[in-house]
Amino acid sequence: MYSALIGFILTLMVLLFYIILSKSLSQSVENQLNLTSKLLLTRWKIVSPADELANPKRRFLIEEQRQKGLINQYNETYVYYDFVPYNQFFILMTSDGKIQLHSLQDSDFFSYMKSSITSSLQKDDSASLITVQYQKKRAIQMYRIPIKFLDGSVLFTGMETTDNVNLLQQMRWILACIAVLVLVFSIGIGYWFSGRAMIPIKRSYKRQQDFVADASHELRTPLSILHASVEILEEEQTKLPPFHQKVLADMKKELIRMTRMMEGLLTLARSDSGRLEIDQRCFDLKKMVETTLESFQLLADQQQIYLSSEIDLEDSDCMFYGDEERLKQLLYILLDNALKYSKSGGEIHLEIRKKACDMYISVSDTGIGIPQEEAPLIFERFYRVDKGRSRLHGGVGLGLSIAAWIVEAHGGQINASSRLGTGTTIQIIFPLSPPQVEEKKHD
Repeated sequence: MYSALIGFILTLMVLLFYIILSKSLSQSVENQLNLTSKLLLTRWKIVSPADELANPKRRFLIEEQRQKGLINQYNETYVYYDFVPYNQFFILMTSDGKIQLHSLQDSDFFSYMKSSITSSLQKDDSASLITVQYQKKRAIQMYRIPIKFLDGSVLFTGMETTDNVNLLQQMRWILACIAVLVLVFSIGIGYWFSGRAMIPIKRSYKRQQDFVADASHELRTPLSILHASVEILEEEQTKLPPFHQKVLADMKKELIRMTRMMEGLLTLARSDSGRLEIDQRCFDLKKMVETTLESFQLLADQQQIYLSSEIDLEDSDCMFYGDEERLKQLLYILLDNALKYSKSGGEIHLEIRKKACDMYISVSDTGIGIPQEEAPLIFERFYRVDKGRSRLHGGVGLGLSIAAWIVEAHGGQINASSRLGTGTTIQIIFPLSPPQVEEKKHD
């Protein structure tokens, strides 16, 4: 974003500078030609173009310039004025395209300009600046002024602006090079500053990761002791009053919930710090899925929930390259969530199929569902649509975060689609890359 902003500002400045320079050069040319036009019009108000052609001094000047080789056969309408700058010329043309006066000395240039400006005779009565290309590399700009007191004649004053065009071309390259150099320099400086700014942030984030991992690890020992103490008390719970039995049951439930939370935090902290690796190897995916479904079948029967599956895999597709334990944990999380939020009489369906070079796994239920706009957020840590409802079911908000990490660690994608009151579907896509296929063949 910083580089894009710098690039946008540089581009805007370069364009602005180029436009201002181009306008300034064009305005300068227009002012010079306009001044020459005013001088010519003032002259012709005193001496008409016909009188100029009949002036004896004109013939003397023409003969003098002919001897110097400056003019040729177009001398019948050629007029020389000492107030017309050497780098400028003029052409006075009638409305029907006839030349009355001109100051062009080159016959080829005269013919070209005559044919070029004929199309401009029938324009409106306003003055305008015209650009003409001559011999590909030469640029000519002319100022066109209709003259009312000469019966609709049109005066064209012009000058060569090739130097201005070359200057603009050079400036384009120079400005582009400067902009690129400044942009590269700015990106380098920005990268250096951002790297320095990220050092304390990375250090703080690393300390936070280490703290969560260490705290989760250290809490496992006292939790294990508390579990053992609760189990000892359960052996004598029949001797306890009903109220104390309820307190003991609540204590055991919270200990289980806290243990799950610690395990989830430890898993995520180790994955963030890179200390948790995926042990990938080939295993029978179909067999692993069937075993996991069997372990959940009893729970589903107890809650009167219909658990079904559709494993559309050929024998050659059953071998999958990945971490079997982590994928089993992934299925456990998805099926456990589906059971928690499905009502009695509902249905949970697990589907696995292969399509092209991808493996598709989806778990859908007919449970209470969540709002569609909140579906992408359920994979964030500790995110719960209804905190009270999740706490009632023993959820801590880490299961789907761990599921998303397992999928991403295998290079896959996980998505959720849901509607409030109609159920939720979790779809996972695992790519079957060529290295995985080769590994399968090797095993």
